[in-house]
Amino acid sequence: MKALFFAVWACLIGFCYWALIAYSADSGAQNHQADLKTWPVDTTLARNKGRFTLVTFMHPHCPCSRASLNELNKIMTRTHNNMDCQIVFLKPSSCDSEWEKSDLWKMSTLVPNSQRKSDVDGVIAKSFNATTSGQTFLYNPDGKLVFAGGVTASRGHEGDSLGSIAIEDLAAMKRAKANCSQVFGCPLFEKKI
Repeated sequence: MKALFFAVWACLIGFCYWALIAYSADSGAQNHQADLKTWPVDTTLARNKGRFTLVTFMHPHCPCSRASLNELNKIMTRTHNNMDCQIVFLKPSSCDSEWEKSDLWKMSTLVPNSQRKSDVDGVIAKSFNATTSGQTFLYNPDGKLVFAGGVTASRGHEGDSLGSIAIEDLAAMKRAKANCSQVFGCPLFEKKI
């Protein structure tokens, strides 16, 4: 009987471990459209034309985005002299007036040289074709898109990633190893059935 119990227990532990690994490696959807190589003309989001501009989209209730904000904080601490940061939080118009002001919003106030913006019904996110929380875009001073992707290596995990390294290299006017990376976060918008 103990052997059967141990076998069932080991299988459950193995399944839970596998499920956790699969979840953390599951990247979010990204739109890669050829026509978005420059700052969107139809956005209400402003950029500083003399500096790099980093734009990150957040779902204010996505647990994965805590790691993205921590990584963003590290990036901006190292590069804020070269770059402005816009952190855009989704806010459905059907929700109460403070819905987007979650703990992630409060946490984002610690990111150097950054501004927060509420994005009612995702209008700004749609102008950038952003679909996943943590999706980040870096534009050079001329408004050209030089990086699109995420700043974490997997869901909810902090540490150097292809995206964070690329952003820091580009902001320092170095050649980056990549101009895109996977985004690990919750969907910004519910899928319609």
